[in-house]
Amino acid sequence: MFNREPQREALTRLTRLAQRTSEAGARFLAIAVRGRESELSEVVVDVALETGDPVGRVLAAALEALPNPVPDILKRLERRFQDPVVLYAVPLQELALTILGQLLRIRRATWSEPDEAQSVRLGLMLNNLSHTFLNIGRRKEAVEAAEEAVQELRRLGGQRSVPFLASCLETLAVALSEVGRLAEAVAAGEEAAEFLRPLAQTLPDLYKPVLARILDGLSSRYSALDRHEKALETCRDAVELERDLAASDALTDRDNLAASLNNLATTLDDLGRWEEAIQAMAESVGIYRDLAEYLPSVYQPRCCVALGNQAALLRSYGRLPEAVEAARESVRIGRELYRARHEAFRPNLAARLYNLGSLLAECTHLEEAHRLLRQAVFLYRRLAAGENVFAADLAMSLGGLAAVLHQLGRTERSAATFEEAIAIDRRLAEEKPDVYQQGLATLLHNRGRCLNELGQPGEALRFCQEARELFRPLFDESPTYRSELASALYLESNVLAALGRDTEALHPAMEAADLYRQLTKLPAYRRAFSHALLRVSDRLRALGRLEEAVAVMKESIAVLEEVLHDLRWDG
Repeated sequence: MFNREPQREALTRLTRLAQRTSEAGARFLAIAVRGRESELSEVVVDVALETGDPVGRVLAAALEALPNPVPDILKRLERRFQDPVVLYAVPLQELALTILGQLLRIRRATWSEPDEAQSVRLGLMLNNLSHTFLNIGRRKEAVEAAEEAVQELRRLGGQRSVPFLASCLETLAVALSEVGRLAEAVAAGEEAAEFLRPLAQTLPDLYKPVLARILDGLSSRYSALDRHEKALETCRDAVELERDLAASDALTDRDNLAASLNNLATTLDDLGRWEEAIQAMAESVGIYRDLAEYLPSVYQPRCCVALGNQAALLRSYGRLPEAVEAARESVRIGRELYRARHEAFRPNLAARLYNLGSLLAECTHLEEAHRLLRQAVFLYRRLAAGENVFAADLAMSLGGLAAVLHQLGRTERSAATFEEAIAIDRRLAEEKPDVYQQGLATLLHNRGRCLNELGQPGEALRFCQEARELFRPLFDESPTYRSELASALYLESNVLAALGRDTEALHPAMEAADLYRQLTKLPAYRRAFSHALLRVSDRLRALGRLEEAVAVMKESIAVLEEVLHDLRWDG
């Protein structure tokens, strides 16, 4: 048998050199691979899995540069990419894209009228291509590939193609979710689950894992559409299936269990079951940490995202020191991933930096928050310049930076940054109001708050009222926006009171309190409810309605006592 160890050792050394010296090392790698693509192809896969970038990208570029695809290479690498660990490994995504693309072109040309088996193979290749596009952030192309996969398999219509069609429908659902087409994503996921349920009963070893994955994704989409009870029911079904499967200790099954637990935590949080949510999230992060230590090239990115989710959950329940700790770990991993693969992990690092920066701002660590948010803005600018889908993220990060600049007393710079952010979101909201109206309303609300804090209530009122006018129709369509509308009304009441317009200030304060009252099953909103009641009491007192003011004040104090009791649950 041919000894590949010297080749593996040489490519490993060159890959590590490239990681240290960037372009110069990559050139040495390219020279080593060029002309030996067939001989080294499988060695490259092994080295990429063990060592990371850029050896996979180098081979992908070398194959793209050849005048014609090499059948021997395609055959061997197609076999390797049938392993999900290889297919989804971050350092191999460009190589997977190249191999899948070349195979598709060849087989479409060869199979002008494909039979059933050939159509299934084409559909699954398109399905894998969609996954690969998603992994490198090319969302629109991911949707197109998934739609084509579903179309290819629907054409068959036979019972034998049903499992493959279900898998492709789930991939389509994921891709549609990524581009904000949630109703279509739910429809695709429900159809996939309907196909898989009877198969999972008759052939559980084969189809239970697939059904669990589909249910997990479907639960997330139900949550996004405010169908929280349905989401919890579906998610518990998924976790139950995943626990049975994870008992085998296989990497993929443990990964799936961690993903389902993460989703379960989010669903429990939506329903106000916060202790259960925190427990499920901690279990998910623990599994991902173990997996990331064992196979970092595959599981580090997922661990990074899970830590970010854990930080957000802890933050929402006021456990800020723990939230900061999780967010810092998420940023640390995000930086490592970004150093290895700038393009693929720029969105991830930008999101981690923004989340940690805004969390530190809440903790009044303003200088560090300012530094991190500036880095997030820098990355989002790069992303938005290449793909408009990131423009909303740029506006969000600019808004966060503007708020911190305001807290630091840099009012002119804060105003200019707010102005840029609002201009971006206005343009986006004009194009797609159903998608971007919330982002614009949030920016206007925060700008109004800052102006009011600067003693400019007259100027603040214009922003507050526009924010409220934008949040109102959003709330009318979906109760998800209840807290945003309540916050906007609360601020508007404060601004009107600052202008001496106490009679006008009473109604928005009362409406804000009523909206927060509906959210008090969620501990995160009880403090806001207490503050809203306090503002109602202030307005009533200003209008001479003292008995009513005292009654509302007593209720505010009672709610605040509940908040303090909740904060002591962990000792």
